[in-house]
Amino acid sequence: MLTQDFIIIEYDPIYAKSIAEMWNNSGEGWNGDNTHHSETSVRDKEAISSHLNLYLALMGDKVVG
Repeated sequence: MLTQDFIIIEYDPIYAKSIAEMWNNSGEGWNGDNTHHSETSVRDKEAISSHLNLYLALMGDKVVG
């Protein structure tokens, strides 16, 4: 079995593009969600979010969770 290391980091707007790519690539797994997300839409959504903290899983520079 091949394993890859990942790290958990707190959200930073520099990852908005990678988050959008992850959401766009996984829409089918979310009840067929076909919403297109962009770097700007992710930044805008997170700028007004009520999250206390938001964490991301990174493999290299790619957001995977």
